[in-house]
Amino acid sequence: MLIKKSLHRLFLMLFIVLLGGCAHISATPDTESLRERAQAYWNAKLSGDLVTTWNFEETRVRGQLTLAQYAKSGGMMFTKIVITDVRIDSNGKGIVTMDTEYFVPGLRGKKPLQQTLTDPWKWIDNQWYHELARAIPGGEPAK
Repeated sequence: MLIKKSLHRLFLMLFIVLLGGCAHISATPDTESLRERAQAYWNAKLSGDLVTTWNFEETRVRGQLTLAQYAKSGGMMFTKIVITDVRIDSNGKGIVTMDTEYFVPGLRGKKPLQQTLTDPWKWIDNQWYHELARAIPGGEPAK
């Protein structure tokens, strides 16, 4: 009986701890959770962590892109990202505006290019996912 009560208390405490750890997951799209996800994505991108960034991609969630395909996609090499604005448009799409510094592979130059970009995100199954689309300078992301 004592063991049963102890196990019950242990499971109850474990449930409370796990529930508290999930508190940042939102059931509805909001800018705070979007900012957190975008910052985590770009931190991983800056450190070259392809597995982490792939797990943030909408195309992975929808089964449209394997990790091997994602690794081959290449693209700009970012050296600095500063998120300056986060919003949700009238269609529910997340828009992250950021000041960036990056190099384009194959383009000569010792100094990184600097540009303000908008980055699109989609709300899928109660979580924000990065939309693998080309952002355009200072404007809305390509559809």
